Order: sequence, then structure tokens, then C-alpha cells
Amino acid sequence: METQIKLAVIQALLSGKPKLGLSINQMVESSSIGRSKIYEDIKSKKLKAKKNGKRTLITIFDAIEYLESLPEMEVE
Repeated sequence: METQIKLAVIQALLSGKPKLGLSINQMVESSSIGRSKIYEDIKSKKLKAKKNGKRTLITIFDAIEYLESLPEMEVE
């Protein structure tokens, strides 16, 4: 992820109540990507995830990197 994007994210996080780690449900809600697809992409290592006990967490940086890695929509 580019440094400028990281800095913009950090500034946005610091301006409110930051969530640096997202649960699967929060990732689904914030990205509009289905739960099954999220788990599929974690399994195929397209999306990085961390474990904290039984909880699966996705860092905000990994979530942004994942969304940026999705293919661009082609318009005809």
C-alpha cells in the first residue's frame, strides 16, 4: 500500500474512534462483500487475517490492501 494512502488512513482513524482490527462481520458490513467470499479469500491467502483466541481479525491496513487488489471494473 502506498505511503500516502497509509497516512490518510491513519489520519482518518485518529480523527474519530479508530477500529484497527475488524471482525469478519465488520469486514462484511464495511466492504459489502459476502461472508463466504471473505472466508474463501482468507483461505486462499488473498486476504490476510489474524487470530486472537477464537476471534478472527483483519487489520484495517490488510482490509484496504485487499480491496485495492480487487480487479478494476471494465466499462465498455
